[in-house]
Amino acid sequence: MSAMALEQRVLRKRINQGLSRVPLRWVLTVPMLLLTAGSVGLVGYLSYRSGQAAVKNLANQLLEQVSNRVSDRLDNYLQNPQSIVARNRFAVEQGELDVEDFEWWQRYFQQQIAESDYLTTITVITPQGEMLGVGKDRNALFAQKDDFIAGELKLADQGQRRFYLLDGQGDRSELLRIVPIQDIWLRPWAQQAETSHVPFWTEVFSSSVVPSASIGAIAPIVQDGQFGGYFLAEIFLVDINNFLHRLRFSASGQAFIMERTGDLVATSTLEQPFIKSERPQPPVRLNASQSQDELTQLATAAILNQWPDLEQIQSRQRLRFTRDRQRFFTQVLPYRDAYGLDWLVVLLVPESDFMAEIDANRQRTTLLTVLTLLGATGLGVLLARSISDPILRLNRAARAIAQGNLAQAAEATGAQEVAQLAQSFQQMTDQLSQSLQAAHDSEQKFSTLLDCVPVGVTVFDASGQLILVNRAGQTILGQGKLDNLALDQISQAYHVYRAGTDQIYPTEHLPAVQALQGKTIVVDDVEIEVNGQRVPLEVHTIPVVDAQGTILYAINAFQDITERRHAEHLRANYNTDLERQVAEQTAELQKVSRLKDEFISIVAHELRTPLTAIRASLGLLDAGLLDDEPDTAQRMLRVASESSDRLVRLVNDVLNLERLESGKVQMVMQTCNVPSLMQQAVEAVEAIARESSITLSTKTLPVQVWAAPDAIVQTLINLLSNAVKYSAPGGTVWLRAEEWRSGKMGTQAIQNSKFKTLSYPITPPPHILFTVRDQGRGIPADQLDFIFDRFQQVDSSDSREKSGTGLGLAICKSIIQQHNGRIWAASTLDQGSTFYFTLPLAA
Repeated sequence: MSAMALEQRVLRKRINQGLSRVPLRWVLTVPMLLLTAGSVGLVGYLSYRSGQAAVKNLANQLLEQVSNRVSDRLDNYLQNPQSIVARNRFAVEQGELDVEDFEWWQRYFQQQIAESDYLTTITVITPQGEMLGVGKDRNALFAQKDDFIAGELKLADQGQRRFYLLDGQGDRSELLRIVPIQDIWLRPWAQQAETSHVPFWTEVFSSSVVPSASIGAIAPIVQDGQFGGYFLAEIFLVDINNFLHRLRFSASGQAFIMERTGDLVATSTLEQPFIKSERPQPPVRLNASQSQDELTQLATAAILNQWPDLEQIQSRQRLRFTRDRQRFFTQVLPYRDAYGLDWLVVLLVPESDFMAEIDANRQRTTLLTVLTLLGATGLGVLLARSISDPILRLNRAARAIAQGNLAQAAEATGAQEVAQLAQSFQQMTDQLSQSLQAAHDSEQKFSTLLDCVPVGVTVFDASGQLILVNRAGQTILGQGKLDNLALDQISQAYHVYRAGTDQIYPTEHLPAVQALQGKTIVVDDVEIEVNGQRVPLEVHTIPVVDAQGTILYAINAFQDITERRHAEHLRANYNTDLERQVAEQTAELQKVSRLKDEFISIVAHELRTPLTAIRASLGLLDAGLLDDEPDTAQRMLRVASESSDRLVRLVNDVLNLERLESGKVQMVMQTCNVPSLMQQAVEAVEAIARESSITLSTKTLPVQVWAAPDAIVQTLINLLSNAVKYSAPGGTVWLRAEEWRSGKMGTQAIQNSKFKTLSYPITPPPHILFTVRDQGRGIPADQLDFIFDRFQQVDSSDSREKSGTGLGLAICKSIIQQHNGRIWAASTLDQGSTFYFTLPLAA
């Protein structure tokens, strides 16, 4: 039997079971009532849906027309300031006007504002930071409403902006106010104007002088490739608010504009796009989701729910949302211009503005439906009673027999068919008594047999119902058979998982499901959870069929394979460990070979450089080419001598490093005074420090360390000489010693450093921390990991400029490691470097 046929059979069975619990009177009455109600309701519903579709189309058309009007109005409104600053910029760049002629610009700005309906302020800013702005006092903040005001900032005013009242000719007639102003270059659009050569819009802002939301058109001035200041034309967003407020495209419709960040730009509710804050803090932009208007909040939330990233909205979009059972049609239109504006225009209109007539029709339809149902119900009840009463009496007799009263006789009354049915019931009573006894005996035998099987056994009927779990199965599963448990509930009820995961075992892959499809299955990827522990199982499942091939049951046989899984795991771990050890040994050998080759290559290069210089110098002298140039010959001898010294140092450093790392040099440890060690090192480098005008500053502690004194002095000399080499003349090099306990190291010792726990043993605290700090150029962060390796330089030219071999820090590292100490470096570019190392205190 196919899976589809099985599902159809199960469905029919469930339908029959449901009908068996419904009284006959309802079976006769309800279908007629449902047919009547369905017909009437369908007609009403189709009518209602047709009206809704018409409303939806009408609303979309209205929103599209309004959005086009808003877009056109924004184009007209926003083009004017960009055109004005573009004309002014062109005149300056063509040499027709001087950007610093504030007197002329003052009159010209007044004329431009007077010719514009919405322009608020025009400002010119010079590259030196001087500025002149002219605007109309629309809020009567300085003088009478709509008087012209000029605001000027000169360098000599030291951040104090002066505001003047202008007469009809654009001349200053009265000083109104002096207002301190922050650095104009702190405005983000000022910095953008300095680097950009194209016009653009500012962000929405609120001036400290005029507390109203504004936006400005900026045109940078470029003369001979240099920044020459910029023009700024401002407009109030309240004018866009007023336009949106006057749209009145529906009784309750609303419109607002927001940025891609969600910040509000303008709204028909006249709400300001800023949240007031306490001075001197600037006002904060108001996000549309935090608007005081509930509809604005809900519309924004609906948009963000569908498009969490508003950048995804690249074309006109429509959506609907609901508030208090009231649906709203919403349209989102992206608005962009050539100067960088990228806004979203949001329009919403409630469905109720169009649904009044449709709601009235729906109420009339509902009333007619109720009256029709009442009439059909009364007629159906009368008809059903005349048919059902004889059958109900026969039903009571059948129930008595089902409860065990096999002596109950069925009363043969009513129609002919009912009387025949009563006789059949009596015959069935006798047969039923015999069948029940036989079934009970067979069940006892089968249950006893399964309980003797040493593996778990479960049996499912053809519908997928679990009907039996033997004693071993109950022990493995941790529970017995659960009643009324369908096949698709098995995995949840018995906590069945895919092996090695937390994934519930899929129902369609369960062995019992596949057996009911006619398959014989063996799986071992099943785990169950018993008392908080996972138990792996091996499951064998077979279908049981009758003579016609119909599947009757599915039988699962399963057993606990925990011990087998454990043995397999041990074997797999052994193979993995063996492979890892071989790989680690191979990698170590390859690393040793590579390091050897690198070392030979670097040493050869470092030796060849001074040898080449010596050979070239002596060759020139030997050829007699410099016999007539004694000064040049003397310089060649000095080059050869310095190259020889460098060669000797290189060879000595290589030999010292090799002896240290190979253990040929045994450190003779003794108690050493820290002040004495530091004094010896300072005296050794004092001469070269004096030549470079470097000051050596020391701070020590009267304590003793357990160390090899010569090796520690050499380490200090190497670090101090490096610090002196890379310090600028007149700088300072600090040498410090302080007590340090592990786990209590200050942040200064690890900031900007590559401090880490080393692989060699560390003597328990306390230690002495030595610090050498300079004011040199610093070390890049990516080189701190390798600065203590052989032949490492901060720059490839260091070895030539500073006469270094690149081995000094490697020698320091080897010495400190043999003292069971740590050594590391911290650095910030252009601020200097600090080297640290620790030594154990003497007992």
